[in-house]
Amino acid sequence: MSTGDRYGSARTSQLPFCGIPFRLDSYSACQFGCRYCFASARGGASGSSQVVGANPESLQRRFDRIASKGAQSALDEMLVARIPLHFGGMSDPFTPIEATRGVTLSLLRILADRNYPVILSTKGTLATKDQCLAVLKRGKFAVQYSFSSLDDRAARLIEPGVRSPVERLDALRILASEGVPTSILLQPCLPTRELD
Repeated sequence: MSTGDRYGSARTSQLPFCGIPFRLDSYSACQFGCRYCFASARGGASGSSQVVGANPESLQRRFDRIASKGAQSALDEMLVARIPLHFGGMSDPFTPIEATRGVTLSLLRILADRNYPVILSTKGTLATKDQCLAVLKRGKFAVQYSFSSLDDRAARLIEPGVRSPVERLDALRILASEGVPTSILLQPCLPTRELD
């Protein structure tokens, strides 16, 4: 449900489908426009005109309520158990809108304040900007960059709005050199292009 420029719930779960089923998304859709996007195929919105930001205050209120009243739902119980969050499961948290809206940064600050474990999935390079990097360094975050190919030409064709593979590798190097745990996800695995 959309309320003004915020959508109602950033917290969802895909228990049967994902190795990290407890998900947090900062935006309702992704601006990168990857040709293989499973989120769009599952009914997710795409394109900058449809992107709505989550409400970080709702996550803050949930943590505050849990602290004062205890768990009152399955989501609360997962937070109390500190089940790692998959941040960016259905929309990339670092698409261009983040540079002006800062919803991802606000959510990361809330999670860092609680040292909450998070696996952040992205193709965006905004994670290396000073403010974001400072938060990633003080929290309990691991950043996972996904690649469909390391071949720039192929990547441009299937990930038209995404920074080049070289730029993403540079972002990984920066994060790793600053002590932020990082990993690479080969997704999707393109037939005959597995080692590009």
